[in-house]
Amino acid sequence: MCHFFSTKTLKFFGILLFTSIGSSIFAQFSFGAFAGFNTSKLVNELQNSTVLKNEFQNNFCGGGFVRADIGTVVYIQPEVVWSKRGGYLETKDNSNEDVILQDINYDAIDIPVMLGFYLYKPEKMSIRICGGPVFSFIQDDFYKITQGGIDIQDVKFSDRIAFVQVGIGFDFAFITIDARYEWSMTDIYKIESLGSQNKTLRVTAGFKIF
Repeated sequence: MCHFFSTKTLKFFGILLFTSIGSSIFAQFSFGAFAGFNTSKLVNELQNSTVLKNEFQNNFCGGGFVRADIGTVVYIQPEVVWSKRGGYLETKDNSNEDVILQDINYDAIDIPVMLGFYLYKPEKMSIRICGGPVFSFIQDDFYKITQGGIDIQDVKFSDRIAFVQVGIGFDFAFITIDARYEWSMTDIYKIESLGSQNKTLRVTAGFKIF
């Protein structure tokens, strides 16, 4: 498990931020908003366990972005996103045969910082790809977690989670459409005994304000 503010994470974010600031002098800016659908599931990271059932949770997200076009190929896009994630996971502890059930949903404020490239950009439309870190700050959570049929009450969510996100996007005039996939680099709980992380597929539609 890697820590949220690990040295490598900070170096990567620092380089990306420095590049953004240094290049913004020559950038063309646009602002916009979006909303959409995401589906997420839990991933079991414990070695001595067997997955019995793993179901997706369907939720919503929405937010705003600033896109800085640097030349005709590269862009940088920081965002602020409200996102709801979750998952349903049943695993068996192979050491004692206990079944562990996790049924969770949580709300978060996400700060993605995307580095993107235009693959095709004729007049008034574009096809692009992007990728980068997402810094997620949990605001509210709901969970039901049992082990051997007994409720576990002392589970605490991490205050913040680091994700990596990649995706593809389409622009037509002022309309934007994006599909992205992300996976967490840190556990969603403060205790390591559950060993769970999140993977999410997100599809959004939005518009450029200017």
